[in-house]
This record gives sequence, structure tokens and C-alpha cells, in this order.
Amino acid sequence: MTSISIASSADFAIGEFGIANRFAPALTGYAALGDSFASGEGNPPYDAGSDTSSDSCHRSTVAYAHQVAQALDLPLSFYACSGAKTDHVLTSRLDNELFELDHPDSINGTTALATVTVAAIISVSATS
Repeated sequence: MTSISIASSADFAIGEFGIANRFAPALTGYAALGDSFASGEGNPPYDAGSDTSSDSCHRSTVAYAHQVAQALDLPLSFYACSGAKTDHVLTSRLDNELFELDHPDSINGTTALATVTVAAIISVSATS
């Protein structure tokens, strides 16, 4: 086994995921952005407010974003939206929503993890 000794005037710890300075903000959030694949389209039930006449983002309560957030014990900022394209993540609105990166808690200085899934293509073919 190899050991490493480090001396510093600042408190810090070395762990599996790198070096953390105790003065840095805690990384505590998970942002899930993207299209229908990320939102969980077609897999109800949907998060409150994401299956209405003015918002059809269809964010499934069992989408992978919820599963990742639960597994990592991170609070979830879930802005993936059914029908979203790259522009909707970066610069334009869809279903009366802010573009995904424009939500204040989307990605910020405390975001520990972010996933962006856009243009997932699933091809299914059957032969008889």
C-alpha cells in the first residue's frame, strides 16, 4: 500500500473523489436536463405540474433522474422536458418554461452532478 503525506496551512481532505477544501461550498445538488428520454416520457406517473395543458414536459416520478438522485442522496433539480431539443436546454423556451439552463437552481456553484440527455435515438425493429 502506498501512503501520501501532505502538509498545508488550509484544512482539506483527500478522498476517492478528489481534494475538497473545507472553505469551498458543499456540492449537494443534481441537475437533470434534456429531452423526453431524460424526462421519462411515456412512463407515468408524472411530477406535479408537468402533465398539464400548459406544461407537457412529462417528468416521470420513476425517470432515471429520480433514481440517480435517490441513490446518491442528492436533491434533484429536474428540468428535462418531453419534446425538448438542444435549443430548449440552452437558449429557448418550451411549454412556457424557462430554457433548462436558465432555472436558478439548474446548474450553479453547488451542483455536484449534472446530466444532459438530448436527441437520444432508440430504434426498434421486429422481424416475423
